[in-house]
This record gives sequence, C-alpha cells and structure tokens, in this order.
Amino acid sequence: MTDTLVILGTGSLAGSVCGSIAVLAPEPLRLVLVGRDPDRAARLGYLTATRARLAGRPVTVQVEVGDATDRATLDRLATRYRPVGVASITSPQSPWEPQRARSAWTDLLADAGFALTVPFQAVVAARVAEALAEHGGWLVNASLPDAVNPLLAARGTAPLCGVGNVGILAASLAATLPAGGPLRVVGHHWHLHAPDDPTAEARAFVGTERIPDVSARLAGQRGTPREMLNEVTGLASARVLLGLLGATESTASVPGPLGLPGGYPVRLGRGTVALDLPPALDRAGAVALNEDWSRRDGVWVDGSQVVYGQRVAAALAGHAPDLAAGFPAAALDDAHTALSALRAALRARPPRPE
Repeated sequence: MTDTLVILGTGSLAGSVCGSIAVLAPEPLRLVLVGRDPDRAARLGYLTATRARLAGRPVTVQVEVGDATDRATLDRLATRYRPVGVASITSPQSPWEPQRARSAWTDLLADAGFALTVPFQAVVAARVAEALAEHGGWLVNASLPDAVNPLLAARGTAPLCGVGNVGILAASLAATLPAGGPLRVVGHHWHLHAPDDPTAEARAFVGTERIPDVSARLAGQRGTPREMLNEVTGLASARVLLGLLGATESTASVPGPLGLPGGYPVRLGRGTVALDLPPALDRAGAVALNEDWSRRDGVWVDGSQVVYGQRVAAALAGHAPDLAAGFPAAALDDAHTALSALRAALRARPPRPE
C-alpha cells in the first residue's frame, strides 16, 4: 500500500523538503501539500511533481488549500487521506520578517531574540498533535522543535521528533569529515551561531571518539545566510522523513526527539525514534547539556511551565509584563493570542532609526 505523508507549509523550507523527497523517495509515496495561499500551494505542487517525474521516483502529489491552525481543516485532511505522518513546516511568524518588513515588532524581536516567538512556533504543531492523537499518525515538527517539542510534551502530545537545527550541525560536520564511523551530534538551535562560551559548544562524536574542533568545522555553516541553509536543512529533513517511512533502520541527529529539549543522535525506524547516544554520554548527561543550552537560547520548559530567559523577559516587560513571566504549557492558546495582539500593535509602528 502506498504511504501518504502530509506536508503543512509552502515556504522555502517546505519547498526544499518536498523537492528533496521528490528525488530521493525509494518507494511509492503520496505527498499531500497543504498551504493557505492557492497560488503558492499550486506552484509547490507543480515543482515537486515535476522533480519526481524527472528523477524517476514513485512520488505522486496532491495539493490542498487550507489553514493548518484550523481544527476542522486538520480533521478533514486526516479523514480524507489517513496519513502515516504529518510534517509541520509552517509558522505564523516568518524568520525573514526582520529583513523584509521592519517595524517596532522586529525591533522587539531583535531585542528579545527568536525565543520570544515560541507561542507562534508552537501553535500549529499543537493543533496538529491534538488532531493526530484522535485520528492516528505521527508528527514531525520543524518550528523551533528544541523548545516547542518539550512544550507539547508537557501538554501530553509530544511529536515523534523535529527536523533542522542539530540536523544542520550534523550535516555540516559530516561534510568536513572522511566517510567512516557513525557521526553522533548532541547540539541545540542555539548552536546555529557560535557560542560565546567555547566550553558550551555542541558535542560531536565519530564512533567513540569526540571531535575536538567542532567550532572550526562549523565555520562554513555559521557564515552562510540562514535562508540559503534551507537547501541543506531541506535535504537533511527529507532523509529523516523518509527514514520514518522506511522498512529498514537508519540514523540521524534530530531536535526534540520524544519531546526532549535540544537535539540528539537517534535511530529511525518505521514510525519510531530511539536515542543513539555515544558511549561517553548517557541520556541524563545529554539532556542536562541541552537544558543548559535551552536556557542560553532564552526559552525552556520547567515541568508544565514555559519560562523565558532574562533577555526575553526584559524586552517584553514594557509591552506585555504578564507574558514576560512565561506561561503554562496548557495556556498556549492564551499566550498566542496575547503575543498576536502585541505583534499587531507593534507592526503598526515604525522601527527605531538605524
């Protein structure tokens, strides 16, 4: 029987993921591409189907127009297509807004850091997770999974894993190493930029040996504009998704596996993820590292509470003091509503002078 995989989103990362699946998929696969904009969705459908045909891959493409934050839409998609899994690659907050549409809102993002946007990054995945809990199927979340997946775990709906972030680090490190033993990377969204504390660098191992010069090996990745990196992120993410659809085991490094904070090496099976840590690092140690990096990144989950770091809280204090204190994971919708209202107000105001 042909598997069905639903892709939510039509942005640059979703496009890279779909294009990569189109040329890599070894077995028959139906991709259902879902976007709010009919023209963007149709274009992505055309590109994906055409790439698959050119590559001689058994991929068929279906396009659906819908809002991934709408539960009725999600229920309709789940009932109609019965997907094996869903990849949520969409967010109500674009990472490119500070470069394309400056305002008082983008000033706040610059002051607070991207961690501020966790309610925006979580809202789609949360609604998809709730729908899949009822209809069946696994979820892979691409929106800030290092923080969002633990948030969803606190709500009782942990995604299977995320993609990106530590996956980018692992791919970038692999490109600097000779082919050989398995590469295992423990790292975080925070490591997409060079850490200010060299002792807090991501950990990488080939076999049992720790790689000593991670910072130097990641210089190329860290010097590449983020939007260009989507070419790497999309391919790495496609390999993870295909691994979850496959009949044989594969390995990867992924963020937020099983609702854990940060990123870890894993073994992928059909609809399964299991940690694959190096002998020198046990689960408790790897989680402790990622908890520290989460605090440095500016947002983490403490039990059932989402906590903002000092930088985010200070930037929010003059605008939304209640939100600056963080919020219960169960109150995600309220936090999303409050942050949406703040964003709308600040977008109407000009940015500060450069």
